[in-house]
Amino acid sequence: MASPENVILVHEISKLKTKEELWNPYEWYRLMRDNHPVHYDEEQDVWNV
Repeated sequence: MASPENVILVHEISKLKTKEELWNPYEWYRLMRDNHPVHYDEEQDVWNV
C-alpha cells in the first residue's frame, strides 16, 4: 500500500477552474509530463498525452 507521500494525484485538465489556470496551464503540463505522460480521463472520455 502506498504511503501518503508516495501518492501522486492526477490533475485532469477539465479540473482547471481559475482563469489563471486556464490561461496558463503550463504547471499542469509539467506535472502531467513528469508524473503521468499518458493518462485516461474517464470524465471527458479522452487520453491526455
